[in-house]
Amino acid sequence: DAERGGITVDHRLRTSRSHIYAAGDVNGDGVGDLLIGAKFDDAGGYDSGSAYLYSGADGRLLCQFSGNSAFDFLGYAVAGAGDVDGDGLADLLLGAYGDDSNG
Repeated sequence: DAERGGITVDHRLRTSRSHIYAAGDVNGDGVGDLLIGAKFDDAGGYDSGSAYLYSGADGRLLCQFSGNSAFDFLGYAVAGAGDVDGDGLADLLLGAYGDDSNG
């Protein structure tokens, strides 16, 4: 649990068939962070999906990404990408297989 250095995960993540991945050190504190994809989350509309980035050091939520509209399923695929842009920080890959931004 959070009192012993763990991460407390919100109930909606536990029930949305979430995917959990080691993301590498995204925030530059020297500790690997945790990326959770929740493709059935409703933050941006029904089944828009979300991805959550948690600090590996203290378990706090660093960032939330949400699908733009219903059935985007953001978080269907999530992964750490290593340092793609050479800035010394780990980068993320987020998939939203239902996104139809261009119609």
